[in-house]
Amino acid sequence: EFYEETYGIMKKFPKLRLCLAHLGYMTYDEAVAFLENWENTMFDLTPGALWCKNATDEPEKWKEFFT
Repeated sequence: EFYEETYGIMKKFPKLRLCLAHLGYMTYDEAVAFLENWENTMFDLTPGALWCKNATDEPEKWKEFFT
């Protein structure tokens, strides 16, 4: 439901400045696509528990993402 609402808002207001907490609870691929699709969006860097699992599954991708 969270993702459905977030994407719905972004589709309605594509220039909206939005900062999602905890990297939006997204996987690497989701986070990259989100930032590529919505130019005024960003993530805070406070990792949530789900991100910690994602990061350990794909550490090199996430290292590149942050650099």
